Amino acid sequence: MNVFEKIIQKIEAPEENKTVNEIEKVEKWKNKRVGKITASQLPKFMQRGRKRGEVFGKEAIKVLIQTKGEMRIGESFDQEIESFEMRWGKENEFLALQKVKEKYPNIKGGSEGKEISFRIYKNIFGSSPDFEGEKLTGEIKCPVSRVKIEMERDHINFIKQDEKGKFSYHEYFWQIVGHLIANPKAEKCIYVIYDAYVDEAYFHELKRIDVLGEISDLKKRLDIAEKAIEASKNDGWKNKRILNINENLFIYQNENNKK
Repeated sequence: MNVFEKIIQKIEAPEENKTVNEIEKVEKWKNKRVGKITASQLPKFMQRGRKRGEVFGKEAIKVLIQTKGEMRIGESFDQEIESFEMRWGKENEFLALQKVKEKYPNIKGGSEGKEISFRIYKNIFGSSPDFEGEKLTGEIKCPVSRVKIEMERDHINFIKQDEKGKFSYHEYFWQIVGHLIANPKAEKCIYVIYDAYVDEAYFHELKRIDVLGEISDLKKRLDIAEKAIEASKNDGWKNKRILNINENLFIYQNENNKK
């Protein structure tokens, strides 16, 4: 039996019963997320439209529709379907965190306190860092794919620019930036790739000072999103206020500037 098969066997074994406190902690965390754009949604939220001048693309608008709907009914729209990749990540999360603590001894895991960490920016956004320190925050990924792990052992370019000047971003870039927004004291976010096959972790830093422009862009977009959802609420929760967000950008921007 190889390493992969051993990990699979462990994941597929019957899960031990969780304590009442653990269940309550998870439920409380889920309730905090209701009606908030979350860090994991930011890659979609930051997608632009295909037409010129479309700041919010189709996927971004879908995120806003979900957020609006959750606010309206007070319940999460997330489907309780646990994928294999999610189970793999949960199974290896504790081991990954131990590797992080070897490098950063004073950090605390996001789930280690009485409550699961959920930091909020205004009333529109929240993030759940996997760990935090005095001046840092962190995101841990435990890929199943060994090719993915091999690719991310080396230095990562979180932002790339092609010969035409167009920017592209690492798949978790905006999630990482979200952690920095939610924790204004963090000077950097540590992106950790954990290799469960050999119990090794690879660390990549994204410093706040290097992404001040992107942080500003994300904050502006979140502020506009909050105004659009507020307009929808005042209009009987109608979708058109969000579906037409690109046409009304000037209005929402002016409202934010008046504050």
